Amino acid sequence: MDTFDFIIVGGGASGCLLASRLAHSLPHLITLLIDAGGHNSDESLKSFGERHTTLTAPGYNWGYKTVPQAQLNDREIDYSRGKGLGGSTAINFCVYTRGPEADYEHWADVVGDEVWRWKEVQKRFNKVCWDLN
Repeated sequence: MDTFDFIIVGGGASGCLLASRLAHSLPHLITLLIDAGGHNSDESLKSFGERHTTLTAPGYNWGYKTVPQAQLNDREIDYSRGKGLGGSTAINFCVYTRGPEADYEHWADVVGDEVWRWKEVQKRFNKVCWDLN
């Protein structure tokens, strides 16, 4: 098949979620999810005790570094970014953070859209968490 209705580039957490939602809500359309990395399905990585190995593994980490930092004696700083399905979530122990309530309230005020209110955003966060279970 070489025709797709949706092409999602990047199999990070957001790309995978978007592809999944499209495929389930519009099953009559064809969704393609592509990523430059692999499946990240190595059994040893399913143990949280072994996941630290992904931080330095070329197959799981793009190995980005910053430009030399003058304020740090020209050292380069690691900028780990995940490679493969799961993206950076695959190498950061599946951790994500939510911003503080005040940020969401401020954004809702700035854009004049109630959907950004903390109570509304919480519903979406909870849906993602439930989907993972």
